Amino acid sequence: MRRFPQLSVKSAENLSVPRAMSMNPTQVLQWFSAYNDILHRLDIEDCPNHIWNFDETGCQNIHCAKEIVGQVGIPTYNLTALEKGETSTALVGLNAVGNAPPPMIIHKGKNVGKGWSNGAPYGTLVRASDKGYINKDLFLEFGKSFLSYLQWQNLIDGKPHIVILDSRYSHLYNIEFLELMRKNNVHVFALPSHCRL
Repeated sequence: MRRFPQLSVKSAENLSVPRAMSMNPTQVLQWFSAYNDILHRLDIEDCPNHIWNFDETGCQNIHCAKEIVGQVGIPTYNLTALEKGETSTALVGLNAVGNAPPPMIIHKGKNVGKGWSNGAPYGTLVRASDKGYINKDLFLEFGKSFLSYLQWQNLIDGKPHIVILDSRYSHLYNIEFLELMRKNNVHVFALPSHCRL
């Protein structure tokens, strides 16, 4: 290591074979070329308020402190109601200038609980699904909410919008969502499968 200062010992991040195969320069450059082509064709290269990204993330309801400061020799604990939590999903949209339609929060359950929207930002869609994950119906509802937001914010000016999504089944194999976007001059553009850009 002393002879090669450009090297260091690191912790390796797990990377699946499909993701490793997709994250190659050729595929990434092809995606950016297609992305530039569609922006040019839609005439929105200089319209960052027309370029959107939708994505979701899972959130645990049990906070896990990675590191804390404590006294040497005395155990420290992070007190929680349960040792394992449940996953909820936060679905958000954002455009290139920072505008964001109301998010959707999906909790595990059959019905929405009484206080589930307490403390949520105005307009947040709070919903329930069997496992707390997104599905086609909820994604379609988020799409309708997004279109309402465009009208409310006066972002419909005759120019098309583009929404960039990952290749999740509930997104790209959701004919009702895709048709709704098409009818409202919103183009859907997918990220490469298994790829982080």
